[in-house]
Amino acid sequence: MFLNITIYGYILFKFLQDFALKMKAKSKDKEYFNKRFGAFVKHKRMEHSLTQVGLADMVGNNFQNISRLERGEYAPTLFWIKNLAEAFEISLSDLILQFEKFQTKNK
Repeated sequence: MFLNITIYGYILFKFLQDFALKMKAKSKDKEYFNKRFGAFVKHKRMEHSLTQVGLADMVGNNFQNISRLERGEYAPTLFWIKNLAEAFEISLSDLILQFEKFQTKNK
């Protein structure tokens, strides 16, 4: 009986350990994505000669959130991304395609 508990305890421990490692990896992926998307937004903002305040006005937000977004500290909602696309005068799909190209070019 004791052996079975020990084996099951070990299996549960390994499962939780693997799960924790996977969650940590996903967290790093999210952090990386947020930083890359933030760099892309900053690139597009500067390309359009906009200040953070100007872009914030265009997307209906505040400059502090634009700053947080550009530093990769904030993950925007789809609604926010749609507003960014409109501010940059491109479609949502073009914004996503340009972000993909930006990521590939600036790794």
